[in-house]
Amino acid sequence: MKRHTLFIIFIAIFILSSFYFEPIISHKIKIRKYEKKISLLREKTNSIPDKEFSKIPKLDKPDMAALRDYLSTADPNTDKVPIEKLIRTHKHLKHKRSEKDLDWNIISSNMGGRIRAVMFDPNDESNKRAFAGSVTGGLWVNEDITSKDSPWEPVNDFLPTLSISSLQYDPNNTKVMYMGTGEAQTARIIYRESSGVGMGLFKSIDGGETWGLLESTKGFKYITDIEIKNNNGKSEIYIAVASGIYHGKHDSKPNDGLYRSLDDGKTWEQVLPKTSTETRIDNYYSPSDIEITSNGRIIIGTDADYNNKNGGVILYSDSGDPGSWNVVKQCSEFVTQEHLIPARTLISSCESDPNIIYTALAGGYFNKYNKYIGSTIAKSTDSGETWEQVTLPDNFFAHIAWHAMAIKVHPSNPNLVYAGGLNISQSRDGGQTWSRCSDWTLSYYNPDSSAFVHGDIHSFAIRPQHENTMLVSTDGGIHVSDNIQDSIPEFWNGNKNMSNLQFYTCASAKIDEGNMFTGGLQDNGTTYTIDNRPFHYDFKLSGGDGAFCFIDEDNPSIAISSVYYNKYYFHRNKELIRIIDFESGTFISPADYDSKNNILYSNAISFDGQNAGKILRVKDVTNIDIETDTATIQVAKNINLNSSYFSSVIVSDYSEDGKTTLFLGTSNGMILKVDEAQDQAVTEEIGSVDLPVAYISSIAEGRSQDTLLATFSNYGTESVWLTVDGGNNWRNIESNLPDIPVRWGIFHPQDSKQVLLATEMGIWSCSNILKEKPIWVQKNNNLANVRVDMLHIRKSDNLVAAATHGRNIAYSTYNSQTRTKINNDKEELIITLVPNPCNDQLIVQLKNKHPFNQISIINISGKQFYNSKLNQSELNKTINTNSLPNGNYILKVSGNKCMKTQKFTVSH
Repeated sequence: MKRHTLFIIFIAIFILSSFYFEPIISHKIKIRKYEKKISLLREKTNSIPDKEFSKIPKLDKPDMAALRDYLSTADPNTDKVPIEKLIRTHKHLKHKRSEKDLDWNIISSNMGGRIRAVMFDPNDESNKRAFAGSVTGGLWVNEDITSKDSPWEPVNDFLPTLSISSLQYDPNNTKVMYMGTGEAQTARIIYRESSGVGMGLFKSIDGGETWGLLESTKGFKYITDIEIKNNNGKSEIYIAVASGIYHGKHDSKPNDGLYRSLDDGKTWEQVLPKTSTETRIDNYYSPSDIEITSNGRIIIGTDADYNNKNGGVILYSDSGDPGSWNVVKQCSEFVTQEHLIPARTLISSCESDPNIIYTALAGGYFNKYNKYIGSTIAKSTDSGETWEQVTLPDNFFAHIAWHAMAIKVHPSNPNLVYAGGLNISQSRDGGQTWSRCSDWTLSYYNPDSSAFVHGDIHSFAIRPQHENTMLVSTDGGIHVSDNIQDSIPEFWNGNKNMSNLQFYTCASAKIDEGNMFTGGLQDNGTTYTIDNRPFHYDFKLSGGDGAFCFIDEDNPSIAISSVYYNKYYFHRNKELIRIIDFESGTFISPADYDSKNNILYSNAISFDGQNAGKILRVKDVTNIDIETDTATIQVAKNINLNSSYFSSVIVSDYSEDGKTTLFLGTSNGMILKVDEAQDQAVTEEIGSVDLPVAYISSIAEGRSQDTLLATFSNYGTESVWLTVDGGNNWRNIESNLPDIPVRWGIFHPQDSKQVLLATEMGIWSCSNILKEKPIWVQKNNNLANVRVDMLHIRKSDNLVAAATHGRNIAYSTYNSQTRTKINNDKEELIITLVPNPCNDQLIVQLKNKHPFNQISIINISGKQFYNSKLNQSELNKTINTNSLPNGNYILKVSGNKCMKTQKFTVSH
């Protein structure tokens, strides 16, 4: 009997322990599987050894930016980035935006972010109007690109994607335009993802005023080029498509190829030949460039496919029909002679002599097609049938050619050629000799020089009928030359109000001169502005890819900036004092700064797991006249991180005097609390098996160390989690938030029930996260449908800065109700536009005793669409917007010596 009783007790204990330990064991298995998968990916995407590029003084790392973005957003269950979820979310939100949005203010800039596509407007007889496509900032227009004072304006803030890569108009109807989305160039890593995944081809029938997605192309994630052939008055549309391939599995249809439409984009046919006789769906040539010569020949340059093959090939056809293509592999052989793998191939033909064609080819190192340089320039004198190799501007003219390379022959002079990569070079003898005509390094000490053009050249566009003017698109926006045919052309900065900067981070402080904002951004370093002056090259703190930055709260004359892998710059009154280069961490390595104790903390673990469990600690930051105490400390001594790195580093505001408490999140979903990080670093794990095994993008602290918010940025995961007992229990509060990456979260400083989130689709808010089903609403008033990477709140006045990845830094005051001031310190006015964006009608709500008697609507070009009298006792004005085309507008109310404007969007 006793044995029987003991057996029952044993079984009961076993069952109970199984219930207890099974979730823990299952969770650890998930972590191990996830880490193994990530480790394999990192092995495949290792950078070329530094010695290969030791001669190149270039600081940006677009390959590591793409890797970081993939790791932080890919669905852990499928290893894919399901961009189609953004399309569904956009459609769902189209008419359901919040009526009580925060009123965001965008800090403008006179320096630009990455632009790949440039097009002069064929409907402008003066040929001064130009469009520019930003890779994460949308479509922009400039009414007079020949004037330095003419500003760029966004065309539509609320397209479902702001990733623009190519532009073209229909020669038979110039009001018809096409816009390709998705940045394939930075997606040439094995997983084929980038910060700018596309959604297909967009079409405009009103000269670029409004745009709509062609449903027939919604599976085209990357469109590298668009050309339209005029075939006896009939338009033939050709688009170069790079499809989504993950680890050898076909993810999106259609596959790679050149797609042609003969019915204005309703249907498409792949016209290129297969690369072999194998009967597979994914073995067509992958086009990187399309050129249609002035005599109608279609010429294609190919990129390496996902098997690292078939790059460097040139195909040509006079009809474009399937079966009509001639395959020329002569240029790819030029590349293989250098022991390189042929890859990206660009084409440029001379308009006045279509027999003359130039090509720039890239070659890859070490069987890694995602890392290749501009290896060859060749020339054809017989319309592409045969080729002759010419000289290179220099051995590293395009050192990251998968990302930045361009070639252009002048339309009237077949011997005048421009090649771009890191800088611009010019040949005046058909490629036999070259001279450099720009210098990217001048951005550091003389950005006003006529030789300065931002590094990483993407495209050239020569002004029609004014062939001495050329636009250059770069990682730094647009540069212009008015004497491009001269032997020493001069350039000027054409980025007036080009507010498409790609910020990763931001910080703010109140100083004597006004508000100071600073932020780290893609290939434009860390910049700052004071009193809302536009961002400019003159306001740089450091270069390269700017990472985390800080302003000392107790001594705002001290600022810290950094460049991706834990290289820190210390500044006093904006002057550089010291640099600490600790080669560790990850790209845009997460960090935080303890202003009370003047200690900087940063993730020290690398992508491949080196420095496992360690944090970089820099003491005595404000004592920058003496040697600072710098060390890596082991904060995860008895915790197995499985080679994951710290993806979030937060200093607690409630640390004991003289001590620092850190909260750390990892790339595989663990959360750690570190007490006494300034000294011994006592660490405990405070996460839960309920949390996703995914990338923790941020941790926020409420009004005590017990109230914490954790956000996850991967698709396919529950993105927002809350604990109110220091981590003993975590609750999923994602609720109605769509499945999109959440990149940052903050609490309201005075009310821990209120939270703001930075997401892939702007900013979202919840007024009470303690509800059983919290309600999240978008807060994008005056903000675009843009990815936001970080939020920084100033607790002294509740000012929030938002680091957008494509639309600069935005700021607002985080109150329960946002108030907008007019130019009268004694009076305040609230103007609420409901809804915004609107569809058929717009309701203008005004405060009692407002001073206005006139109301009007204009577009961004100044064209008036509505004008009416306004009774000063009229508090609500309903305006019919059904007849307004889709786009951005400005509502203006005015009265005696006063005026107020507010931006809104019409989206039918």
